[in-house]
Amino acid sequence: AAQRTSERLARVPRTPGTAARLVAVHVVYYASYLAPLVGLALVLGDPPLAPLVLRALVYLCFVFALPTPGGAGPSEAAAAWFFGDLVPAADAIAIVIVFRASTFYLQLAIGALYLPVRALWR
Repeated sequence: AAQRTSERLARVPRTPGTAARLVAVHVVYYASYLAPLVGLALVLGDPPLAPLVLRALVYLCFVFALPTPGGAGPSEAAAAWFFGDLVPAADAIAIVIVFRASTFYLQLAIGALYLPVRALWR
């Protein structure tokens, strides 16, 4: 499998266009995570936009780097630490819980319902 991957990567053209497409895909990916988090914070309060977006990006990197499955647990516990100076601590916790519920726990729930149903139909 590693050999095939290496061969496929060798065939990828190394052009500025390829790099630009790769950056664009990553910008869309991170924006799809940042938009709900920033939107929730803006609905619940009036934090400054630029610090909020930057803090949300750092928070997202923190979540991705956590050693727990999907960052579950510590990511919710760190809500007030990350956003507490931009919005009230209670709102920060609510923002992160709703964000995590929609971007992580909802997918787990769908999978938990889908897999047994799928197994029954086989």
